[in-house]
Amino acid sequence: MSFIVQGEKEAKYLSVVVALAIIGIAGAGLILCRQYLEYLNKKSVEDIVLQEQQQAQQTQVTEDPSFSIGQEPEEKDCGKELAQSSKDYCYLNTAVTKLDQSICDKIQAEMMKNSCYDSLATAKQDSSICDKLQDQEEKDLCAAKAKRDLSVCDNMQGQWLKESCYSAVAGVKQDLSVCGKIQDQGVKNNCYQGIAVTKKDPSICGKIQDQFLGRDLCYANVARIKEDLSACDGIQNKEMRGACYADVGKKDPAVCDQIQDQETKDYCYGFAK
Repeated sequence: MSFIVQGEKEAKYLSVVVALAIIGIAGAGLILCRQYLEYLNKKSVEDIVLQEQQQAQQTQVTEDPSFSIGQEPEEKDCGKELAQSSKDYCYLNTAVTKLDQSICDKIQAEMMKNSCYDSLATAKQDSSICDKLQDQEEKDLCAAKAKRDLSVCDNMQGQWLKESCYSAVAGVKQDLSVCGKIQDQGVKNNCYQGIAVTKKDPSICGKIQDQFLGRDLCYANVARIKEDLSACDGIQNKEMRGACYADVGKKDPAVCDQIQDQETKDYCYGFAK
């Protein structure tokens, strides 16, 4: 769940990658509140955190127990008898961790291979790697992130694509002022949320205008990543706030006991079961 994808085009892009490991996507999109709440009913907190890291980093191989978060990947492990998708994830993980472009070449899935090149270009600040991409829009976005250069965004066709580029560069630079240049409210919200989550700073969520699908979700995401119950306090929707307390509180009913608002407390107990 995690953080969020707005549209097929934006889903192609890794906006923030690897700060000597791997940084999550800034400017990723938004998930729906209902999906968030239903997800919490089905998954433990540990599973949620694991899946978020997998989706944000796009690097974990989940079909083979020999791969785990925090484990140094080895290219030779990718040759094991795995499903092709698992091999591709393994190569992606290894390439990004080792900053080795040649390993990206071994990935068969085109979208994942492009993400690998995009990730390395951003991490190494080397826009020449972007030339590996075939789609011109992807290539331009890759170059903008690699160069940390908004002028590349300015030359892109279409307002939404241009502003999505601003959001991606803002995420890489961790520059809130760039988010302020964005007119589309959804893209701007994503921009603020991406930086808030990466910085683990719930105060940034207050800049998001949309409450239910934007600001509340931002607080919930920051609370979970930061493991900070106080970040849940900013959530206005009582059901989501109760879910946040239960989630961050590791489903401990004692956490719910401390909630003053009865409706929120009831929701917390429901999710803590």
